[in-house]
Amino acid sequence: MSQILNQILYGPPGTGKTYNTINKALEILGQKFESEDRATIKRHFDEKVKEGQIMFTTFHQSMSYEDFIEGIKPIKPSSDDEFLKYDIEDGIFKKLCVQAGMKQQTNFRAAYDQFITQTTQKGNELVEMKTPSQKIFHVNVNSNDNLSLFTGADKTKQGVLTWEKLEKHALGYKVFKGWQGYASGVLEYLRLNFNLQVVEQVEDKKYVLIIDEINRGNVSSIFGELITLIEEDKRQGKPEALEVILPYSKDKFSVPQNIYILGTMNTADRSVEALDAALRRRFSFTEMPPVPELIAREGKLKDHGGILGNVNLPRLLTTINQRIEKLLDKDHTIGHSYFMKVASLEDLKSSFQHEIIPSCKSIFMEILERSVSYLAKVL
Repeated sequence: MSQILNQILYGPPGTGKTYNTINKALEILGQKFESEDRATIKRHFDEKVKEGQIMFTTFHQSMSYEDFIEGIKPIKPSSDDEFLKYDIEDGIFKKLCVQAGMKQQTNFRAAYDQFITQTTQKGNELVEMKTPSQKIFHVNVNSNDNLSLFTGADKTKQGVLTWEKLEKHALGYKVFKGWQGYASGVLEYLRLNFNLQVVEQVEDKKYVLIIDEINRGNVSSIFGELITLIEEDKRQGKPEALEVILPYSKDKFSVPQNIYILGTMNTADRSVEALDAALRRRFSFTEMPPVPELIAREGKLKDHGGILGNVNLPRLLTTINQRIEKLLDKDHTIGHSYFMKVASLEDLKSSFQHEIIPSCKSIFMEILERSVSYLAKVL
């Protein structure tokens, strides 16, 4: 079956939404671990995160377009800077889209790291390089592991060549304006001395962006004009493909077909119906309800069928949720994860005291408010 490009796992707290994003993300990448233990699955997930195929973020009230797409950010000053500098920095989603859209592969990071190490060991002296037109310039490494650029006979400092932009330049992206010759000179130096290579990518890799608590951010503000571009038929290479001009960099931008967005949503905070209509229309929603049977099947008391002394934990969870659903709604029920780690009476007490009761306080308050409102109308 083909994977859904944009999907959201939704349900009440404690139903394993974030927990299951790990399995879902690996499944999208073509890896299935039906009989593997959790530690093995998590290790594979961490490897994919390190390789850049999976990116994880959490939305919150302060999350902005500048964090997610691109924005003007201050550059960490180096020791010889006299004033604060700013640059246009790619956000989480744009970085992933750029990486997913690359049609070439390069060992730039390995070659660049070798150059940084060698230069640092030699006292970080200026390194002489040449542009394609044989114009001499010099570089050294600043405190951020980027390259400070010096030109002319007097070696005047001109600015900084960041490693991110150099890597993009190696892959054919036009990220330097006026400094293309210097960037090409650095890459040629890496090619001759540190075996820098750029090769054509055989097939498109899949990339997954996990957005935890997607409903806690202002989605319209965070996605901006890209809320249209994430639709399947608006992606790169599709008949209805669209691209926009980004407001800060003025770059043309579109979303690749090999980007998958996987979100989670807590229905205790907001119902699906209360979500922005644009978000609802562009995402497929998968409900993650409480599953009491998992306590007996996979919890710490699985050898006892989820029974602790005279307490039947699956039945206890079912009863609690039936009463909450009767008094309020199913969006405010509690999940099975609160009981999964219970192995003793002390564990059960701790779960109620520190997790279940605090999370249910808002439920009790809402029931009380609805009751008072109802009584006010009747009386």
